[in-house]
Amino acid sequence: MLGFGSARRKVKRQYEVLYQREGRWEIDGLFDADDAAVARAEGLVASDKFDAVKVVGQRNGINGGIVEEEPLFLKERQARAKPLQITGDTTPVEPCTGPKQLFALDSRLAIGRLLRPFLDKLQITPTELLHTARLIQRLDNTGNLAMAAIHRVASLQAKAMNVPARQRAAEIERFVSDARTLARDYDAERRNLPPFDREDLSRTRRRLAGAAAEGRGDHIFLCHLSAILVDLPSMQAKLELVIDLMGRESAAEAIDLLEGVVADILADGEALRDALGAQPTLQRHIDALIDAITGAQPETPWPAGSIMPALSRLVASGAAPQCRRVLTERVQAVLASPVPLDPSQPEADPALLQVVVDRLTKAAGKLLGGEATAAAVALRRRRQQAAQRQRLGLE
Repeated sequence: MLGFGSARRKVKRQYEVLYQREGRWEIDGLFDADDAAVARAEGLVASDKFDAVKVVGQRNGINGGIVEEEPLFLKERQARAKPLQITGDTTPVEPCTGPKQLFALDSRLAIGRLLRPFLDKLQITPTELLHTARLIQRLDNTGNLAMAAIHRVASLQAKAMNVPARQRAAEIERFVSDARTLARDYDAERRNLPPFDREDLSRTRRRLAGAAAEGRGDHIFLCHLSAILVDLPSMQAKLELVIDLMGRESAAEAIDLLEGVVADILADGEALRDALGAQPTLQRHIDALIDAITGAQPETPWPAGSIMPALSRLVASGAAPQCRRVLTERVQAVLASPVPLDPSQPEADPALLQVVVDRLTKAAGKLLGGEATAAAVALRRRRQQAAQRQRLGLE
């Protein structure tokens, strides 16, 4: 018998440990035992120095050479989330002179502008943040995010108030500390407080005013509301709930508290665009804003199921002054922006602007938004004139 296969070669196996750094794989070492290789790989992963680590088995090929097997171990380092930061907003903020003003619209708008990444991540409004102890604690746990916002506002206000920035920052910190204490007090007292009765919010407000310490009833009302809103998954869901509550006759005495939450949401550009619906041009976006402010029937009807008809009625009737202000300031902001009113015909911007101005004037009998709107229109006209001079080669 010819024993051609009797002297079969012994298969030799080794285990190669490799790590990845900046997109390149490099060899860490070779091991005879798989458990030793995996233990080494686990150690490399734990060091948190590499993007990925793997162990690959190797054996002798039948015809010579080395054959690599499928990795028996592979772990990639999870992408590190960038730390949240405040935005670059430097809009002037009306100075708070007491803790209560921290909850006012000017302050909430500033919170919305500066802490937008934090608010968007959690899908919450400034009202929810100010009235929920666990959200305030979560903001505190981000590191210096809250302090960065405080010092940004303090530096802007200190110049206007002619006081040292450090002094103004300390004052704002005390107001924030008071808000934190009030939110914690609510958590401690919540079980003993009158409940939030969605079917009769006017009565809820009166009962809370009678049960709470002087001046705390409205704060507790908003704490109750925030406890409900914080569990909703999106700004749109929060908006739909609050608009529904505002539309009930039994909520007549509480509309001013409810509409503050709506104003918070409308101040978020993305949430506002979702509420208005997609618009093909900036001019159409402004038209939709004017319709929302004045209660006019839009040229293209609001989508079925939209909250805009109900919101527009409330704004036009004067029941939602905070919302009116936010929507009007949005008109002014987009008018002052360099974005063409219709990108498909930038040369028509002057004519389209006049159409917008005519609508703004007709809607209110005078220019809607007054001097601030006039300043935004003047800025756009200066840009248009500069663009015309460039096209003519005069600049």
